[in-house]
Amino acid sequence: MSYILQLLLILVVILFTAKYAGYTCQDVAHDYNKAFEAAVNSYLIASFAGSELTHLEFKLPPLSADNVDVLMATLHDGDELNSINSSYAQDPAAGRGLLAQANRYSFYLALSDAVPGSGSRDIAVIGRAFAAGQRFDHLHYLDWAARVALDMHHLLQEPNGPDLLGLAQSCDKRILQIAGDQQDNIYVQNAHRRASKYQ
Repeated sequence: MSYILQLLLILVVILFTAKYAGYTCQDVAHDYNKAFEAAVNSYLIASFAGSELTHLEFKLPPLSADNVDVLMATLHDGDELNSINSSYAQDPAAGRGLLAQANRYSFYLALSDAVPGSGSRDIAVIGRAFAAGQRFDHLHYLDWAARVALDMHHLLQEPNGPDLLGLAQSCDKRILQIAGDQQDNIYVQNAHRRASKYQ
């Protein structure tokens, strides 16, 4: 699933952002969690009475297939990743480049998974889809946000961090408010499957 890969990229971004900004990984993880929580909560509030957002159209920042290949090769090479991390203080160029590419690819993947109709990891396909305009589905977005919030809650285990478990539950409650009577709806089924994790 692309959102799992995105979480891996977020962890890499956290690591090298901490190096770049002089913070601890915990500091950066907290900021990422807070930003995600704030964005999803803002959406939940803004869309409470319904939303007119049905279409997304914009130009994504440049990212080539070669960039992605190099990024993925680096992420799968533990020795190289450790080398970039340990040498960051003396030569930060490689770490900053990795951070920039990880940020961009994470952005592409988030868009491909959060909005139905693309679902591809091919960045050229994703770029063309949003340049031409992409349909936005509220239930799909809420389902994606709930999955990511749960995964971030379990993976990062941040003490005193934002309530990502509660955020996921709020997304599922909204799904059931919108389509709870549609028992054959995949997003309703997903929300019911996640219910046990909130107890």
